[in-house]
Amino acid sequence: THLDGCAPPRDLVAVPLTALNLDANFACDEAHRPALHAVRWGSRRDAQALIAQHGQPSLVIGSDICYEPTMFSSLLDTLSLLGAPCALLAVTLRDGCDMTFSAAATKRGWAVSRWWGWDPSPGGAGGACGDMPPNSLLRLERERDMERDE
Repeated sequence: THLDGCAPPRDLVAVPLTALNLDANFACDEAHRPALHAVRWGSRRDAQALIAQHGQPSLVIGSDICYEPTMFSSLLDTLSLLGAPCALLAVTLRDGCDMTFSAAATKRGWAVSRWWGWDPSPGGAGGACGDMPPNSLLRLERERDMERDE
């Protein structure tokens, strides 16, 4: 789903805070305003429709989406279908899911690097945010794109 203007479409229920953030930080007619889309994981139809209407994305950004190992395959399928050379995923560090996801992505041909991590708990590097678990930002790059740049 694409955001036209400043109002999110009614089927964009899963990402309303992102839509509000875009509205707060970019003018509706700003040339470099990021486009926000909802795509069902593993849906070739959704990915093809998005690409047909708006072109192939240059970057995919995701947050709090790597906590269920049974869904990693569908998430990685979606990233491949979208064809973006890079994805940035904010990942909560819980039960080793970040490492399991990183291993699955590497096995599927992505180079995974941890850009940085932070601990939002009291006394952690991220400040005092209650009982929130530590987080990390993963950068996924397609192996073939990295080889082309060398």
